[in-house]
Amino acid sequence: MNSKLIGYGLVMALLLSTTAAQAQAQAQKSLMFSSGMPADALIPQRIYPVLKEAFKRNQIEFDTEYHPSYRSLELSNSGRLDGEIGRVWHFKKASAGAYPNLIRVNFMVTNMLFMAFSKRDLNINSWQDLRNHEVAFLRGQAWTTNKLNKLEMDENLHPVATSTQALKMVAAGRTDIAIVEKNFGDALIRSSEELSTLNVSVILGEIKIYP
Repeated sequence: MNSKLIGYGLVMALLLSTTAAQAQAQAQKSLMFSSGMPADALIPQRIYPVLKEAFKRNQIEFDTEYHPSYRSLELSNSGRLDGEIGRVWHFKKASAGAYPNLIRVNFMVTNMLFMAFSKRDLNINSWQDLRNHEVAFLRGQAWTTNKLNKLEMDENLHPVATSTQALKMVAAGRTDIAIVEKNFGDALIRSSEELSTLNVSVILGEIKIYP
């Protein structure tokens, strides 16, 4: 495993000693975090091994549970689960302070590049260029939702349960664009005959993920 990432993870584990979660961990020697993405999604696959190893080196068992994004936040903010596996840097602002018990740890564990995937060149270079197009995106993903809401194009937006579903809608001609994380989208398109026609992609933005 990447030693730099392990180093970040170890520091994160130590910094958490100032939170209620770490106090509980010291007593029970275990932590259960919530994830707003399934375990087989790209971001949890990147983050989970780092945190698992970090807490292991501090003699703490660590695991995660998947819940839909908003439910995940409710469970971790209420203390029923011990924390979130990853949220964006500006989470407090993005959520309008709705989850005051969640404290960001200031070490980035990974990043996400969001792409506009399409079957043909639609001259998309920015979020504003999405206007007048039918757009599929992952329901509950706050950063993407906030960007799209600013465009005031609700009638053209299609929130879906999974990024795979968003890509399939474009492949079937039901929408023009799917907004999906780059590595996940690229991997899925390479492995799927059904999605092989989605050969145009443009980076819309990057978010950095913190525990």
